[in-house]
Amino acid sequence: MASANLPRLLTCLPGPVALFALEEALLAVDLRQLRAHLVYRRLARDIGGSGGVAVQRLLSPVIVRRLPDEVALCVAARDELIELGVDLDAFGDDAIVVRGVPAHLRNCIDDADVTDLIDRVIPWLRLRAREGEGGSGDASARRREVLSAIAETRGADPAPRLARRWIGELIELGDAIDAVPGVRRWTASALIGERARAQ
Repeated sequence: MASANLPRLLTCLPGPVALFALEEALLAVDLRQLRAHLVYRRLARDIGGSGGVAVQRLLSPVIVRRLPDEVALCVAARDELIELGVDLDAFGDDAIVVRGVPAHLRNCIDDADVTDLIDRVIPWLRLRAREGEGGSGDASARRREVLSAIAETRGADPAPRLARRWIGELIELGDAIDAVPGVRRWTASALIGERARAQ
């Protein structure tokens, strides 16, 4: 897509929030929410295309302490989790060792955030275990839920330099900008108010 068609980055504010000019509007973009949306789309594309998400090996495996029943849940779902890009195994009865995370998270997750990733996956594993493998629940809906949980894993604040690239990727995907969580469009009249404009 030609750069002339892309919103023009004005500045980045703490939060982190990027401000873009798009035609006669101002876009305020929560970069964390935009990152989660794009990571979700990438994960869903990988699952739909090749059937699995690439695993990015961690430089040093991360030990995450968990209750024994949660360790058992993770180990029982190991094959499915590896398809989603999460490589883990039991580390005793009360911990798991995480050796890899989804490749699409590699630039936005630190070792400390691996615990948050596991925190987000365990509720899905509990629900899955309650429903049973042959349960009546919608498997594709459950898959979307876990992909969303993985995509929302807390990570370091995105670098402002990524704002242009991410907004370009969003437009290239064909997503309606106004429908993406964390993106707000402001017109001039909304910013200054209709009455102030009329004076």
